[in-house]
Amino acid sequence: MEEHDEILKQVVERATNHNLRLNFDKCFVRKARVAYMGHFITNKGLLPDPAKMQAIFEMPAPQNKEGVRRFLGLVQYLSKFIPNLSQVDASLRTLLKSDVLFTWEYEQDKIFQELKRLCSTTPVLTFFDVKKPVEIECDASQEGLGAVLMQEGRVIAYASRSLSESEKRYAQIEKEMLSIVFSTKKFHCYIFGKKTVIHNDHKPLEQIFKKLLLAAPLCIQKMM
Repeated sequence: MEEHDEILKQVVERATNHNLRLNFDKCFVRKARVAYMGHFITNKGLLPDPAKMQAIFEMPAPQNKEGVRRFLGLVQYLSKFIPNLSQVDASLRTLLKSDVLFTWEYEQDKIFQELKRLCSTTPVLTFFDVKKPVEIECDASQEGLGAVLMQEGRVIAYASRSLSESEKRYAQIEKEMLSIVFSTKKFHCYIFGKKTVIHNDHKPLEQIFKKLLLAAPLCIQKMM
């Protein structure tokens, strides 16, 4: 508690020095958790707003494309809490394409229920610490890219995206390199100016980085 009060004192002093006023009615002191921008900041880490999670859990199965879009929009709010989200919701996002007829059958409902389950069991994300070393784990599948930002083995955030039709035709080594590029861009605000260890399980990439840039395939050269 002494550390809490000392930090609070520093915040107030800095605000005073910069002529910033604090609204006393909106200040919460010595709280175990505080709601902030759709999340809850706790002494253990970052949590999603339970109200938003409940809204997802109670949402009925979509009856049309607009319903799918609305549901995926709510799920996207939790993307940083769910690993490889883009791979899980891929079949539902396919329904949003203009040339795809809306159908809701067993496969779609199975994914719908799985997304609800994932949204109701989100982990607590650890707060980023500028003083601690940073690591990124990234991977590529046939359909998408996934990444996780960590410190001391604890998750700071997850990220993922689907591959475009042209990217799906890449060689696997190119997809894996793309996952590295994606993860470093996604987590740029955390890793800029910091030594970062990147983990990828595609062994051929290791050899690429040991050679001269011009020795790498042209597509990988462009990414590097």
